[in-house]
Parts: sequence; structure tokens; C-alpha cells
Amino acid sequence: MLNVISCILSFLLVALVLIVCFQTFFRYVVFRSLAWSEELSRYLFVIIVSCGFGIGISKGALIRINIIDGHLGPRGLQFMQVLYDAAGIVVCAVLAIYNLQLIGTGMTRLTSALAPIRFGHLYMVMEAGFVLSLIAAVLQLIKAIVALCSPLEGEGVKK
Repeated sequence: MLNVISCILSFLLVALVLIVCFQTFFRYVVFRSLAWSEELSRYLFVIIVSCGFGIGISKGALIRINIIDGHLGPRGLQFMQVLYDAAGIVVCAVLAIYNLQLIGTGMTRLTSALAPIRFGHLYMVMEAGFVLSLIAAVLQLIKAIVALCSPLEGEGVKK
């Protein structure tokens, strides 16, 4: 599943770059701007970020405080990982909850340059990204808790 999402996001990133290049070409060579390119590139960027957030969580790329991590032993690092993952869950949950409110209000508004598209549709894609990120964060937390509860290598049972 992660590979499918990564491929889709890669395709969207290529589309974003092409749209920006076309806009630059039309603006400075043809001297006519594309009315829809700025808005579409902005929406693609938002979709890439909101859906890519879950990939970063799945790969363990959450923000860390290296100065704290450098002074901790193996157990302390595992405990901090649980805290980092719990903080990731809170962030994902807050984003998902507040984005739900935007979906309802966004369905009443049309985008400026891409008239048949409603803002609510953009918010729905973002919501899917936030929910997938929340699921990834929960899975990472479970993995961190299992690692914290299991004995470290070399600890074994003493006789």
C-alpha cells in the first residue's frame, strides 16, 4: 500500500513540476499566463504534503530532539520513541478533526480558476491523507510499545 501511495505522489509531484514549468514558459516566452496553473499547483502541493505525511510517519521520519536522544540509553530511546509516536497521533488526530469541519463549508464554495471543483473535494483528499497518517502513527506507536516492553538484546533472563 505504501508503494502505491508513493507512486501516486511521485506522479503528482511530476505533474506539479510540469505545470509550474508550463506556466513559466507561457508567462515569459508566450507572454500569456495560464489562469488555472497557479491554483492547480497549489492544490497539488497541499495534496502531496497531506498524503506524504503518512509516508514520513511510516518510515519513522517524525521530528526528533537530537540533544535529548544523545543523552539517553537504549531504554530511554525506546521510551522517547513512544512519546514521539504519541505526539504524532495527537497531531494527526487534530488535523483530521479540524479538516472534517472544512469539508462541510468547502462544499458550498467553488475554486476560482478550476470552477467545477469545490473546495470540499480538496479537503476530502486531505482528510484521507490525515486519516492514513493517523493509522500509520497508531501502528508506529504499537511497534514502539512492543519494543519498549520486550527485553533488550543481551538482557536475557538472569539465573
